[in-house]
Amino acid sequence: MKKAIVAVLLAAVMVLSCACAGSSNNANVEPKVPDLEAHGITGNLKLGEKASYKTATKLDVTVMTTGELTITERNVYQFADALPDEALKPLEGYEWVEVKATSMFTDDNARDCGVDRASCVTNYYDVTYYEQHIAPQEDGFVKFSVKPDEKGESFDECLYTKVVDNLGWNDDRQTICNYTWYFRVPVGYDGMVIVFFNSAIEWPDGKYVYEVLDADSLVYRVMGEGAAPAPTPDNQTPSDQPTDNTTNNAENTAG
Repeated sequence: MKKAIVAVLLAAVMVLSCACAGSSNNANVEPKVPDLEAHGITGNLKLGEKASYKTATKLDVTVMTTGELTITERNVYQFADALPDEALKPLEGYEWVEVKATSMFTDDNARDCGVDRASCVTNYYDVTYYEQHIAPQEDGFVKFSVKPDEKGESFDECLYTKVVDNLGWNDDRQTICNYTWYFRVPVGYDGMVIVFFNSAIEWPDGKYVYEVLDADSLVYRVMGEGAAPAPTPDNQTPSDQPTDNTTNNAENTAG
């Protein structure tokens, strides 16, 4: 009888020990809070929706101008798909994501002093790792690495580039600028972020993006929502827009 009781007690102890060990292991593999989210930064730009964009003027950084910014289109190209530009090279295990945006300013400050737009690319999950693994290339692309799983493999063949087409002022007293980004990222990866911010913001060396952005900054998570193309904004006809394929380096602040 005593042997039976001892056996039952030992079995109970083993069950409790396993349960505790399991809880400990699960806690260790829980993903950390994404860097941007930890600093209160989430995507406030939605595909197809106009957002107010405040930035400094070119002639006087103390004079502000406020316009509209719209993410107009996003397309995802799998490995076997035809790509929209011959400079984009397919790679198995990766996909290309194309994002298009338009900014428009109409106020007196923009007309009198010009518009100084500013944007950058960063990572939603791990800003430090991203910043440590970016390398501008001679062909105009920026190479970078992402690590979707902290304990998993690093994807080191990621690329992005940005094309800026500044249309200037039109007869409707609007100054319009179009943007296109191309990202080569692991299939299904949702960590890339585009940020538009006030060009008057001070960005000292060594500071990360989440340390300098203000409440007026606009943040778009590239794969944070459905990938269907959005309607083209009023007065914009893609077939009528010229393409100069020139990257505006001044707007590529901090990667």
